[in-house]
Amino acid sequence: TRRSSDLGVVDESQGGCLITSTVPLIEGMTGTVLGRIPAKGHRHSTIVIAWSRPVDGTWHVGLRYLS
Repeated sequence: TRRSSDLGVVDESQGGCLITSTVPLIEGMTGTVLGRIPAKGHRHSTIVIAWSRPVDGTWHVGLRYLS
């Protein structure tokens, strides 16, 4: 069974971003961000989950951009 999750961007910097998630994301997982705000010419970015912590009933997750 596939679980959906809600994700939200809290803060973004040149090297990564902080997001919120309704489900925990495992450190070391990799993936692709399909769009960034602001785009700055980058449409796709490879990311790695740097850390994930529970905060007030949700998860705060640190993403590091690899490309």
